[in-house]
Parts: sequence; C-alpha cells; structure tokens
Amino acid sequence: MMRNDMRLKRLLLIAAIFCAHDANAKPACEHGSPDVLEMLEWTTTHGDQSAGITLKVFNPNDREINRIDATAWFKDAAGAVIGQIKIDPDLHLEASKFIYDVSDLPWAGGLEAVARKDISGVICTLSVLFVDGTAQEFK
Repeated sequence: MMRNDMRLKRLLLIAAIFCAHDANAKPACEHGSPDVLEMLEWTTTHGDQSAGITLKVFNPNDREINRIDATAWFKDAAGAVIGQIKIDPDLHLEASKFIYDVSDLPWAGGLEAVARKDISGVICTLSVLFVDGTAQEFK
C-alpha cells in the first residue's frame, strides 16, 4: 500500500513538472461560472469514523445571495480532479462577505495524497438566486 502511495506521488510530481501548470491559479470550470463565489481557503478534519471539510466562501458580488447551485472542485497540479463538494444550496451570503460552509468529506484521502501547495480549488456556479429576486444561470 505504501509503495503505491509513493508511486502515485512520483507520477504526480513528474506530471506537474511536465505540464508546467501553476497550481495557485484558479482552475477553470467545465460547467458554470467561477466568478460568483470565491474559495478563500479550505481545511479538513478527521474523526474516528469520518472526515469533513470547511470552506471559507466569499461573495464578491454587490448583491446578497439567497440560494445557489454550486460545487467546489479540487484539482492537482496536473489538472486532474481530486474531488468535489456540493455547496449548501440554502447558503445565504451577504454581498462582499464570507461564510464557512462545512461538509462531510468521503474522499479525504484524495486531498492527503497530494501536497497542499499542489492543490487548487474553484467554486463553479450553475445558478444563483439573489435576495432581490433576480436569478442567473451559467451553462
């Protein structure tokens, strides 16, 4: 098992070098917009039976968010998806403020297998409903 972990880490390092990908850059969204919410930071926690993740989420808009359909994606330096977390759809977030969103993390090992500096995250939003009643969809 440990041998496979080392092999995986070596392959990821080699891929990162050849791709010359900036891991600190925001990865692109395959679907949706990366501009509605920003992931300021993330932390993981481990219990006896489960793991969790806390996301610090920022609303850069000038309008308050009432509901949202969004997913936080995590990618390694080579651009491969490590995992994703659905953002709470009832997230109520004031304009230019941040909030902490806590979720279960069934794939915690994916984040631990890669060095934190080689992980980038982005929140991709498919739709948002603002408090003023306006809605936007992103394909």
